[in-house]
Amino acid sequence: MRRLHYGWFICIGCTLLMFCTGGLTTSAFTLYQSHLVDAGLTDSQASTMLMVRSLFALFAMLVVEKYHKKTDIRIGVTVAIAAVAGSFVLYAFSKSFLSYCVSAALSGIGYGLGGMIPVSVLISRWFHTHKALALGICAAGTGASTIVAPPLLTSVILNHSLKTAFLVEAAFVGLVTVLVFLVLRNRPADRNLAPLGADEPEEIPGASEAAEIETAEAEEQAVDSAASPPAPSIGVNKTAFLLMGAAIFLIGALTNPGWVHLEILYESEGFKEMTVAYMLMFAGIVLTCGKMLYGQINDKLGAYKSNYLFFGFILLGEALCCFAGKAGLPGGLVAMGCLGLGLPLSTVGLSVYAADVSTPDTYGRMVKRFQITYMVGALVFGSIPGRMKEFTGTYTSFYVLMTVFAGLAMLCIQFSYIRYINKKKTA
Repeated sequence: MRRLHYGWFICIGCTLLMFCTGGLTTSAFTLYQSHLVDAGLTDSQASTMLMVRSLFALFAMLVVEKYHKKTDIRIGVTVAIAAVAGSFVLYAFSKSFLSYCVSAALSGIGYGLGGMIPVSVLISRWFHTHKALALGICAAGTGASTIVAPPLLTSVILNHSLKTAFLVEAAFVGLVTVLVFLVLRNRPADRNLAPLGADEPEEIPGASEAAEIETAEAEEQAVDSAASPPAPSIGVNKTAFLLMGAAIFLIGALTNPGWVHLEILYESEGFKEMTVAYMLMFAGIVLTCGKMLYGQINDKLGAYKSNYLFFGFILLGEALCCFAGKAGLPGGLVAMGCLGLGLPLSTVGLSVYAADVSTPDTYGRMVKRFQITYMVGALVFGSIPGRMKEFTGTYTSFYVLMTVFAGLAMLCIQFSYIRYINKKKTA
């Protein structure tokens, strides 16, 4: 029997990492919004706290390559996930808006230093083939968190307290921190191995091409300033890059504050807490499957055709959220399912887009720039849901805006493909 390559254990470790840094701190954190308001925060403060998290995640992303160059990835992500565990301890003992913001800042740092950027690099080091599959599995860790966390932690909150829920989460992340340190290795050479499939031909273009990250030598070149404007020689027309950047900025608003406020949206429209928790669990199941499905569909159809399908899901999901109080449970479940299917555009999709607007020499840099652009969108719109609720009296007004954003994001990306990228590929 052929021995399982250690690269798949790296994949498992990265999935656990994403479950905590990219899932519990962001995707699954939606379950806390209404409880934070019940604990004494205003709607604006609860949203602003998320903006603080995005701000510090952005700062962390600006230095993530230099950070991991100093620590190498194994130590670097272990510290990052430990910061997430610490943030939940701080959440548990927070009594004021300021203390909640400090907790959010620490979780943002953990997310920025331990998210998709180091995971993508690790997968590129360990996988010569099956990169898209491995990257999709890792990205699915964020969706898996929304399967497990909402019903479990909502039950803990209702039967015990908000503080207990945060401490349970801190203990779990602490355990994962130990596991991640024990499992991850920086490079195949650390275990006297070659990357998986190193003796096989490279995979066909598609999502696997999008998942391709530079090896150690290319990472060294990618350490230059992430905040500086992109070089003109990114592989396609500069206008295509700007259009795609605008779309990713909007996606940051759609899939960060838009997702995180789903719980408080439906509870404010009359849904019971545990009902919403199970709705979020359903969304998490769909999201987890959707991230792996996206890679497979993108392999067969390419990014341009896939965009119509997955942006269509987001558009329908956001539109249904506008009628949260009228569509009932069936409408809510359809909305959650559609959003779960569309959200892979914000994770695996960013790697696909980066591949299509960069050259092999600039791809690693472009992944980081798109991640940063995404976080800027999340940052700018982080406090808007609470402010719009206080101004209009309902969270549905924010989802009307998100429906418009979904349409604009699709138009920007598809125009860049039609006008520039597809022409370049066929030239």
